[in-house]
Amino acid sequence: MATTVSIDRSSLSLSALAIASTYQTGLYLADQGLGRPAKTWVRNYATARDWNGAVPVDARLDQSSVALSIYIQGTSTSDLESRYAALEAALYQFTYNLTVTVDGTAKVWAAEAADITPAGYDVSFTLQYLQLVAVTIPVYPISA
Repeated sequence: MATTVSIDRSSLSLSALAIASTYQTGLYLADQGLGRPAKTWVRNYATARDWNGAVPVDARLDQSSVALSIYIQGTSTSDLESRYAALEAALYQFTYNLTVTVDGTAKVWAAEAADITPAGYDVSFTLQYLQLVAVTIPVYPISA
């Protein structure tokens, strides 16, 4: 199953940053490194002092998030740091479009600045110029 995550960087005057599901030098998704955003409803209710319970009056989808596990692979320590900085710059934009394409079917979300959590240093990863990061990208509204 071919999967690509694309982060729009037009506000940075750069082409989209693509993260593939197959191993490559650069950025690629870890096995099971892509989660579907949950759909959570915000519900509003009417209540009154003279009757029990509540009556639903409206509902809307709330903001959600896309979870990614990404490997950053460099050819040297400086190359790894450069690729890490490029990923940070893309994900730290205030707003941008996030596109996830699975087997040719694309879904697009409006995204906000993401949270990035790097995994601890591992000797074998360090020797391979490899870094694993967990990324949480707030998305809203759910458009897919």
